[in-house]
Amino acid sequence: MNQEILSIQFLALIHDIDKFYQRAYGSKDKENYTYRFCKDVLGLDEELSAVFTDSECKYAKLIERANCISNEIDNEEDSSYLEDNSVRLKSIFSEIDFGKERKKAYFNLNKIGCSTYPQETVETENHYKELWDAFEDSVKGICTNGISKYAFDRMYAMLFEYTTLIPDSNLYKDGSFVSLFDHSKLTSAIAGCLLEHQTDSFYMYEFDVSGIQKFIFKVVEGSSTKKGIAKALRGRSSYINLLTNAITYSILDKFDLTESNIIFNTGGGGTILLPFEENIDSILKDVERPVKEALFEMFGDTITFVSAYVEMNAEELKVFKQEKALTLKMKLDENKSKKYNELFKRDNFFFQMSASQNKCNLCGNEIDDDIERCSTCNAIEHISDFYTKYDKGFVICYDVNDALKEYKDEDLEKIDFKYCQIYLIPKYKMMSIPSHVYIDSINNPELGNVRFLANLVPKNKNGNIMSFGSIVDELTPDTCGDKKMAILKMDVDNLGAVFAFGLKEKKEGSKQRVLQRSLSKYLTLSRSMELFFGKFLVQICKDVTRDIYAMENQSMKNENMFYIDYAGGDDLVIIGPAYGIVYLAKEINEKFNQFVKNENMSISGGIFIQDDKSPIRFGVQSAEDLLEESKGLSSKNGITMIHTTIAFNKFDELLQCAQKYKGYINDGVISRTNLYSIMSLIRDKDYADYLRTIPLIQYSLFRNIDKNHSEKREDILRDFNKISSYSNHDELLNQMVLILKLAIMFTRNS
Repeated sequence: MNQEILSIQFLALIHDIDKFYQRAYGSKDKENYTYRFCKDVLGLDEELSAVFTDSECKYAKLIERANCISNEIDNEEDSSYLEDNSVRLKSIFSEIDFGKERKKAYFNLNKIGCSTYPQETVETENHYKELWDAFEDSVKGICTNGISKYAFDRMYAMLFEYTTLIPDSNLYKDGSFVSLFDHSKLTSAIAGCLLEHQTDSFYMYEFDVSGIQKFIFKVVEGSSTKKGIAKALRGRSSYINLLTNAITYSILDKFDLTESNIIFNTGGGGTILLPFEENIDSILKDVERPVKEALFEMFGDTITFVSAYVEMNAEELKVFKQEKALTLKMKLDENKSKKYNELFKRDNFFFQMSASQNKCNLCGNEIDDDIERCSTCNAIEHISDFYTKYDKGFVICYDVNDALKEYKDEDLEKIDFKYCQIYLIPKYKMMSIPSHVYIDSINNPELGNVRFLANLVPKNKNGNIMSFGSIVDELTPDTCGDKKMAILKMDVDNLGAVFAFGLKEKKEGSKQRVLQRSLSKYLTLSRSMELFFGKFLVQICKDVTRDIYAMENQSMKNENMFYIDYAGGDDLVIIGPAYGIVYLAKEINEKFNQFVKNENMSISGGIFIQDDKSPIRFGVQSAEDLLEESKGLSSKNGITMIHTTIAFNKFDELLQCAQKYKGYINDGVISRTNLYSIMSLIRDKDYADYLRTIPLIQYSLFRNIDKNHSEKREDILRDFNKISSYSNHDELLNQMVLILKLAIMFTRNS
């Protein structure tokens, strides 16, 4: 990495550190304090520290220009100012507006690792001093040997940990949507782009990895591999994340840029801010060609990678101009139809008959005759073992064999993507980081780019991932009926529209709302989604597990009964006992609503219930199909299961009714056989046909429920009569069928 770019990006990253200090100790001596921070805390030499006292030096002017662009990006139209440390970071979700009710909410001052849901009331406690003191201790002396890659990675991670929940500005009385970290990160990214190119033009680069679902579920589920399916699926999801990291860091390495320039990065792709280059097309082709060739060599047409870029001047960057963003998307979609063009000249692009008849026993790919599994499946197994053993760790990109001499083989896992290497290590031992190395800290804000991954699977007493059969058989409470497996697929409704059109703000002096889709808000919105799906989801799964055992009066058999196969930027796939999955879907929806506090944002899901011996890949596709049915609701925000779609705002009431009937069966009020007969009478009926069955239902209830339970019999009759009391007859009829099916399933012996 170019040392000058590294230095300017580091200095730009800490250019506003005085804001943090001032709120802790009240000093307003900006230049002198930042200078003293560099000298006394970081141990930086006089020449570089003086950047913050000499406004005429090259670096100072460049950082000031980058800061001006970043400030204008972050500017929030508000004529009322209040310089007050009681101002808090406002939830970005408070701004999403499509006409429905939305509430203002604020984050409490805290480390990101200890973050909680946004609150409607602003906290009274001022924790700036204790946060600052802890931050200062964490970065003390990191620049004693100059601005190294280690110094940058440490500062980047610590700013993420301590300033992500701190507002960039405390002047807006109603709070700021932009955090101090995101403003600092963006200033650093812009400064890195401006250094060698004294122009206010940039490139927004976006790439997309396709074929992910096909790859993840490309597993042969035979008798010899059945026990390893759970490990394989988890490893394949993690493998895709690592693959995306490798592509991201290959681009950054080519331009000598740091993690600051990552605008967005998930398992499915990323967005990166690049400097203006006259020959940008040839530069990108040089770095992309080996990536595409390696992917084709490793995965054929299963995993593909396409990209696009668009030029933006400073003004367009400030507002993240909608026309430019749409152009970028259109170019990306167009390039997807031409994704093999670069590979047509390769001799092995077209089909060639393999000399070997042997196939990998896990994925089915052709392999050499003397081995059982392909190298990819072996790597995936090692990844899964690593993430099972360690909830936290580090991902190191690029070939750094010399830097890893202190590690024993059992301390790390190496994944060779051919165009770059990735290493997984549980603890950081390196005394220095080579300049071309990039680091992700997984669930562990310590170095480099901090990522929250919902790394949660049920483990047995030996610490190994439980098979799906064991999860269902051993973790389903004994009182919960049929021990079936369920697959839950959920995603956020209309997220594309939220990013493109949802960020609106009232224009001063006007009744109109104008688009305020700034780059900083885009960053903050992306980060907020990752916070929910990567961090809070883990606790939701554990809480639901605990609550289910408590509800069933059962002792806990495991702290978690759910297997998170994937949880990314806005969606998830979770596998577990059917009884638990039903309640997990309800809780995820409720917690998402608590997190966003905005009716303009919602989540939908699909639940597919199957035998644990049936192929997982088919079940996931079925859950995806059910999710699409939920999207068919007029307002979305629904769940589909057992051939029925219901809005989430009615789901809790439906589950309470199913529990009531479950209790009636267990208490001997009504038999399962009788309830099944009634369900069969009304299943697949329209309202007119249902009316003809009412006398039969009444007869069955009076004949099979004795006088001792007359009150409960009347209660059941009232439930059926409700169907005739409202205009949405068919909807209520379908819901009643679902209630009875759940009650039967929740009481049926396996």
